[in-house]
Amino acid sequence: MTAELNSPERRAQGRLPARAVWLLVAILTVVTCSQKPPSDELDRASRGPSSISAYGRLTSPQWAFGAKYTRRDLDPVVNSNPNPEAQPHRDHPFGLAIIPNGSKVYVTLSGNEAAPSHEVAVFDVKQRKVVKRIGVGRRPRFVGVHPGGRYLVVLNELSNYASVIDSTKDEVTSEIPLDFYATHIAFNDAGTTAYVSVRYLDQVLIVDLRVEDSQLRGGVRRIGGFDSAPFLDKKGSSDDLHQVLVESCGGANCHARAKGGFYAGKDARKTFLSAVESSVPGDPDESILLRAILSTAEAGFADDRAGANFHAGGLVVWSRSDERYKKVAKWIRAARYGPGIPIGNFGSKPGTLALSADGKRLYVGNRGTLDISIVDLEKNEEITAIYTQTINTGLGLYRNEEGTRELLIALSMGLGFGAARERDPYGGETTDPENPAAQFTVQRNPETTEPFPIEKQSILGPFDGTDGRAAFKMSDIQ
Repeated sequence: MTAELNSPERRAQGRLPARAVWLLVAILTVVTCSQKPPSDELDRASRGPSSISAYGRLTSPQWAFGAKYTRRDLDPVVNSNPNPEAQPHRDHPFGLAIIPNGSKVYVTLSGNEAAPSHEVAVFDVKQRKVVKRIGVGRRPRFVGVHPGGRYLVVLNELSNYASVIDSTKDEVTSEIPLDFYATHIAFNDAGTTAYVSVRYLDQVLIVDLRVEDSQLRGGVRRIGGFDSAPFLDKKGSSDDLHQVLVESCGGANCHARAKGGFYAGKDARKTFLSAVESSVPGDPDESILLRAILSTAEAGFADDRAGANFHAGGLVVWSRSDERYKKVAKWIRAARYGPGIPIGNFGSKPGTLALSADGKRLYVGNRGTLDISIVDLEKNEEITAIYTQTINTGLGLYRNEEGTRELLIALSMGLGFGAARERDPYGGETTDPENPAAQFTVQRNPETTEPFPIEKQSILGPFDGTDGRAAFKMSDIQ
């Protein structure tokens, strides 16, 4: 199992070059370096960095090369039905956290996909009632208590920031830039570092924290990516990769303008970004940038005229013994996926987290691949995983009294979960308490924890009008 989980396929995180492969196939088979590029050929590099990340995978715009963080909330998809069915309002409480003195409980109210909420309810334990609702980001899900006990960090699924609540004021006093679809957070004991799982990235972000002017502040510690210095900061030196590519590929009739999806012209920034899009972090042998200019004898396809892939004119540009090849291969080999720690296979959709007592291991429950990743935080990389074959909804660590052993406890869903397959107005959706198919709440006596009699329960009524993603098993498919 360990061998399978640590295979190259597991390490390949949402590779961008796959897109470049087909573009190269489509264009390089019909053009040669001796041909003049069509005047209307799209120069992708001229679009600037807004859609290109240096981290080797598709990301939200904030990770684009040279981009600055912009606070954003995502809007729900507009209902295309011109006459939508009216829906009951439901807060949908999702996550909760109790402050250390036990006086208050903070509950995230997530709403649903069509009408996401933006509030956290404050429940006073002594009064046994909600005393306040605090406005946060869009669709709050998880809330964690900072080790100092004063601050609560709320992860907002449809916002690219976390909302920080000061429990002495019950107000949002700061925000921490993150990314969309953040799902869980774990803190080190000192409260100086947090780990945040991000579902769509299949990664865990490392966040540096500090308390400043009575506010908890922080920012993502970016790791991985391709080094831009050999293209932008080494002009005229032997390590100038921009010059290496221009001299080899940047002729007037070759890649001085974007051709076949690749650019190697005067603009060093464009050349860098184009090279990134054609490379696989850490793996020069799988990078189109190099395979497209090596011979078939050296595992390339530049002269593979019998196949669909070959370099323009069947031209072999470099060999593996060429010093220029070695420099570019070294640059690719040094790159890593980022901006966080890659977790599991593509589509792992990391969620719940648990941090070991010594701070050296991070355990990550993956909903997409039904396993638990084990991350070495000294190396910032996954070292193995435990296949559980079920959705992990919670992770915890129990340490024995001697402090010599830790046990990892994983929670998962049982039977009977998920969304209804179809509407049931005369059965499960009925508002008639006498209907034998009626569904009720299960409110409990806080003293005995026993359910109240059915006469004191509320009828649930109509189902939420959501699509299949509302089912727990399918909630992360998008």
